[in-house]
Amino acid sequence: MKTHKWQLRYVEWLSAEEMYEASKNWESELGFIHDEQLFFEHLLQKIITAIPNPSESISELELIGKLEPLKKECNVLYSEVISHQEKLSSLVDGVHLHTNEAEQKQVHYELMDIVGRFYLGHQQFKKRLFAVIKSQLKVTATK
Repeated sequence: MKTHKWQLRYVEWLSAEEMYEASKNWESELGFIHDEQLFFEHLLQKIITAIPNPSESISELELIGKLEPLKKECNVLYSEVISHQEKLSSLVDGVHLHTNEAEQKQVHYELMDIVGRFYLGHQQFKKRLFAVIKSQLKVTATK
């Protein structure tokens, strides 16, 4: 398995407005991923109920097992992004209530890494899911 070394540069040059816009994009993307995961969960349930002998479909059951931790991670990450976004909003509005810009840049830097890794994990999950769906469709088409 390849490991990715993230090149996170120029965070110290970002303004509060730029970080705020980036956090809004993360919020939107994570919200979409959450909805997508609900769809995947429903899709996997339909596939499993359509299989005559579900105990033989190990790959589908494994995917359901991997979807739950991804959903939890998405929810935690979403709340962290919202919290960061709220603090950035106070910086952008000029209300610096207990919010340090340098501290928020560090948080933003860490979130860039965490969100990027989460996106990669979600993409890998989707690839596996679509491979399983494709194989299942082939099986049902031959019957």
